[in-house]
Amino acid sequence: MGSSKTVAIFETNPPSPVFNNTPAHASWFETILLKLRPQLCVQTYRVVAGEFPKSLRNIDGIIVTGSSKEVYDGDPWIAETAKWMREAKQLYIPVLGVCFGHQIIAQAFGGKVTKNPKGREIGTCSVSLVRRAADDPLFYGLSKKLSVQESHKSIIIKLPKSAKMLGKNTFGVQAFRLGEDLMWGVQFHPEVSAPILKKVILARKPILNQEGLNAEKIYRSVKPTMQSRKVLKNFLDIVYDHTKS
Repeated sequence: MGSSKTVAIFETNPPSPVFNNTPAHASWFETILLKLRPQLCVQTYRVVAGEFPKSLRNIDGIIVTGSSKEVYDGDPWIAETAKWMREAKQLYIPVLGVCFGHQIIAQAFGGKVTKNPKGREIGTCSVSLVRRAADDPLFYGLSKKLSVQESHKSIIIKLPKSAKMLGKNTFGVQAFRLGEDLMWGVQFHPEVSAPILKKVILARKPILNQEGLNAEKIYRSVKPTMQSRKVLKNFLDIVYDHTKS
C-alpha cells in the first residue's frame, strides 16, 4: 500500500482570471490527493490546450476535471479527450470524471448531454445515492444523502446503455458507473472547498442574477462539507487496489 502510483489529471478548464490563470482544478485535486497519499505521483495535462500524455502505459488512474466549457461545444480537444476515455476503458484504467469530466465520459460512450432546462445548479447541494451505490467502491462508507459543492448548467439527459446511475437529485443524474468498468462520473465537485465556491459565486454574481438566481442568497448558503472528499479517498483506494503488484 505504500508504493507509488501515478494519477493523471486532465485539466479541462481554460485559464481563468478568478484563479490567476492557473490550472486551478488540477491544483485543488493535487493538494487533496497528496494529503491522502503523500507517495502519489500526480501528473497534470492541460488537455484544454491540447496537451495529452504520450501514452497511458505508465498511468494508474485518471481524473478529468470540471470546466467552463461544455462537452457539446465542438472544440477539437473535447473529441480528443473522449478518445482518451475510450482508450482508458480498453486498458481498464480507473477513471473519475468530475462535472465536465462526468459529462464527457457519458458522451464518449453514447450518452447525451444538454443545457439543463431546469437551469444552473450552484451552491452547497444535496445528492441522493441510489440503493446500488451502497455496494459500489466509489461510495464506500458514505451516507445515502450527500452534501456537496456544485456549479454547472448542463446535465446528462441520457446515460450510455451500459451505465448504472448511482446518484441523483432534482437537477438530474449526479453519479454513474460505466457498467462493471472502473470508470465513474460525478456531477458534483469533491475537490472544491466552500471558500473556493464562494469565490466562484462572487465572480459570477452578475450572470447568476441575470439568470434569475439570487447570488447573494446562494453565497450565504454555502457550507463546508467533507462528505464528497471521501469519494476521492475511495477513488485512490480503487487505483491502489487495482494496481497491486
